[in-house]
Amino acid sequence: GHSTSPPRASSCVFVRSRAGSETGAVGRRLAGTDTSPVELLRSTDARIERLGELFAAADARAAGLTAEQRAKSEDPALLDGLLSADLSGPDAHLGEAVEIRRIGRGLFDEGGGLWMVAVAARTTELHPVTTSRITAAWKGIGDW
Repeated sequence: GHSTSPPRASSCVFVRSRAGSETGAVGRRLAGTDTSPVELLRSTDARIERLGELFAAADARAAGLTAEQRAKSEDPALLDGLLSADLSGPDAHLGEAVEIRRIGRGLFDEGGGLWMVAVAARTTELHPVTTSRITAAWKGIGDW
């Protein structure tokens, strides 16, 4: 089932925040990029779709993982250390988890924690991924 913990957004761009000044900060941060609004939405939609694919692939792979492999795929510090690594061979099972974190870090760099919340909310609306799952995957990124 889908969790509704983060604030829902009708659009990835407009998010109501518990602290109103955060919304303005996100807008200023996103506006400070050289990316056009249309391109930003296009790239965000692509990342939302990719997150859905990655979580589905991780779910399909999970049944065949050992407890140790599962623990590694949930270790934020280990995964962050692999962000630029070639994940083949025995570490191939970490590929989805590392890419999910890479996307989260990119979103944080673009627009901060609220931008991550907006993308997470939209991802849970479009894909069978729970908010708690995304929160666990992005633990330690920014203020998550």
